[in-house]
Amino acid sequence: MKFVGSMLMLAGLWLCLSAAAEEIATGPIEPQKHAEFYQYVFKQFEKPEVTVYRIASPEKVEGGEKLPKLYKWAVLEEKELDAKKFRKLQEMLCDKEKFGREWAGCFRPGFAFRIKDGEQQVDLLFCLQCNYVEYHKGKETFMWPLSEEGHNKFFDLYKAIFPKAGK
Repeated sequence: MKFVGSMLMLAGLWLCLSAAAEEIATGPIEPQKHAEFYQYVFKQFEKPEVTVYRIASPEKVEGGEKLPKLYKWAVLEEKELDAKKFRKLQEMLCDKEKFGREWAGCFRPGFAFRIKDGEQQVDLLFCLQCNYVEYHKGKETFMWPLSEEGHNKFFDLYKAIFPKAGK
């Protein structure tokens, strides 16, 4: 009987650790937590330099393997983000309504932001097909789903920054 009790206790511990590991891997669960997280992130930057990249899978672009990379993605275009668009990015990422609970499966980002201030650096990658945003800081990586409204707003921002780019 002790053996069965020990096995049940181990199984319960495993389930708790699995749930915690999933939350760590995917980031906070509730949209409010996503917004609070980004509020915290943006407070870390006093005078950020923000670069926005148009990116794609290297195999989807002619000569993509030879292009500079942002993680594993080919950089097609790069621009400095002006203060007005950066404020818009901040507002959107700090708004819980822009985050959802529905997870998609593709994650082929079309654009990314690099926010840098001295030694501090954060990268945010956005998929234009699904509703994912991926956060990178050093070795930390989290992914969160956007709401349909959030996805549409970020797609509109993408079109405003890269008006000549297709989807």
